[in-house]
Amino acid sequence: MQLTQKLLGILLKDVELKLVAELTKNSRRSDRELAKRLHVSQPTVTRIRNKLEKEGIIREFTIIPDFVRLGYEIASITFAKMKDPPFPKGN
Repeated sequence: MQLTQKLLGILLKDVELKLVAELTKNSRRSDRELAKRLHVSQPTVTRIRNKLEKEGIIREFTIIPDFVRLGYEIASITFAKMKDPPFPKGN
């Protein structure tokens, strides 16, 4: 068992870190494909993925849409924190 990375007090094994890297590249790949890439068994990948999800290291799987193909020319996300509400309560 080789431990390579310590993140916020969590020790990750080489294979766990490699799995996170592979899922970052493409989270849609099957456990079987990932197992071939990592040179481990499919049940090992499934067990590690479930463990990392349970521990909160993997929080979600998401997509990155092609906004241009969806018809958007400019995309912007703005976060704002207001000190006081714009309207008094009750109005």
